[in-house]
Amino acid sequence: MVVLSLFLFANPLQAKGLSGIKNYYIRLDHQFISHKSASARVTMVPAENEFRAENFSLVLIEGTVKADRQTAKTAIAAMAQKETFARVLQAHGLKSVQAQGQVTTISYEGVIISPADITISTYAPTQGGYPFTAGVKFSALAFPDRWETLKLEYNIRQILNDFFLLFK
Repeated sequence: MVVLSLFLFANPLQAKGLSGIKNYYIRLDHQFISHKSASARVTMVPAENEFRAENFSLVLIEGTVKADRQTAKTAIAAMAQKETFARVLQAHGLKSVQAQGQVTTISYEGVIISPADITISTYAPTQGGYPFTAGVKFSALAFPDRWETLKLEYNIRQILNDFFLLFK
């Protein structure tokens, strides 16, 4: 049984009203014990100054939230968001593996620009849930050997922006 939990410091579906935060670092940690899936956790924190991100691209996801007709709309939206982020990270995120004894953790990392555009359709009995489509602006993190170069580029951009602010 896989348990997928989402820890949000800010809900990206409602991020427009949040003091200008629009970039979020997102990470999926999938843990296996003795080669069997034990748990999965999605963590999301603000990352306005994340310089390790490569080029952003729009990632489209389609899926179905497995729920019955009595499930609350907010719960369905949260499940669709969890599924969207997990699938985007697994397909496009920077992947790393850590093993310690019988426990293996596979991590996927990246940066998203909020808000994520998630559209949930009405209940579809043939699919056993609510179909949804999602569009997420996503960037995988660069490999560690590029971090110094990216940090230098980021610092140069910041200095140039500060310089041009003097003339405004």
